[in-house]
Amino acid sequence: VGTDETLTLTLTPANATSDITFSSSDKSVLTVSKVSNTSVSVHPVAAGEAEVNAVSENGKKSSCTVTVTAG
Repeated sequence: VGTDETLTLTLTPANATSDITFSSSDKSVLTVSKVSNTSVSVHPVAAGEAEVNAVSENGKKSSCTVTVTAG
């Protein structure tokens, strides 16, 4: 288990202003904290794999698989 990392989301079109909500699919593996509308801090909790999910206020979704390793 390591240090916090920041993931950045690219909105399309570039001038999009939709509010983004971030979440973790498994909080026993990692937790997330919104840094800005397009970035999220990922905090590893335990070894495993989880999805970091992003959902816009108009329902558009994106996700990223994050693997946390021990050591």
